Amino acid sequence: MMRYKKLHNVRRVLLNCDIFVALRSSSGFTVLELVVAMGIFITLMGIISGIFVGSIRSQRTLVELIAANDTANLALEQITREIRTGREFCIPASLPATLPGSCSGTLNQSNILAFQNANGATVVYRLENNVIERSENGGAIGTFFSLTGNRVFVEKLQFYIVSESFPARGYEWPPRITITTTIGSPSVNLQNMFTNIQTTVSGRNI
Repeated sequence: MMRYKKLHNVRRVLLNCDIFVALRSSSGFTVLELVVAMGIFITLMGIISGIFVGSIRSQRTLVELIAANDTANLALEQITREIRTGREFCIPASLPATLPGSCSGTLNQSNILAFQNANGATVVYRLENNVIERSENGGAIGTFFSLTGNRVFVEKLQFYIVSESFPARGYEWPPRITITTTIGSPSVNLQNMFTNIQTTVSGRNI
């Protein structure tokens, strides 16, 4: 009997402790607490999702810009490589061009350049519908093919021909051709972003 009373007193003391009182009185979250917690969770998820989507869009824009610049640089590299071994550079007054008869005597700059390459073919480079094109048949209809394709938006392409001769000394410098172009991307995200490229090359034919 005494042992039972002692156990009963111990149980009463434990039940009156703060921790047991707290455990007995806790009955879960209220509706207000749940609404606040859900609001905070939704806000955080919205912020994180916005950052994630923005980073993906920025990465896609960067990839498109790099692709446009790489394509344009490859096209310019092909043009300059062929110019180095070319001759009879001129701005054709009309197409198809026959060298040197089609050369304009008054123009030294245009978006069309004609010359004779190392294989003796009459090559024509031009800008048509924001695309750089090349022809090996003097620019005859149906002989042009695209160098830049639809991944690059070529806003401007200009060829400048500079020739210097010194008759008194009996020699002349090879003609120098300066190429300037403004390129962008057809992507909606890059409509107002353009890159200006300029290079100068001279013929090395001796």
